[in-house]
Amino acid sequence: MSLLTNRTETFAALSVWQPWASLIAQGHKEYETRNWATNYRGEILICAAKKRITDQSYDYLNCQLKKRRCEAKA
Repeated sequence: MSLLTNRTETFAALSVWQPWASLIAQGHKEYETRNWATNYRGEILICAAKKRITDQSYDYLNCQLKKRRCEAKA
């Protein structure tokens, strides 16, 4: 996680490959694990890094989003 600073505020930021960044921002992906610890809790900026999605990842995402939609309707 990096800290971005403007003149008045400091923000925590996390770079995540697409499509995971969009899923986090939309609330469909609740957890992001890293191999380093942080005591930071609170709002963060999400930087969407570009990476080509594999067919396997696409199928997994479709399956997970369909499950979420069904659970939300129930």
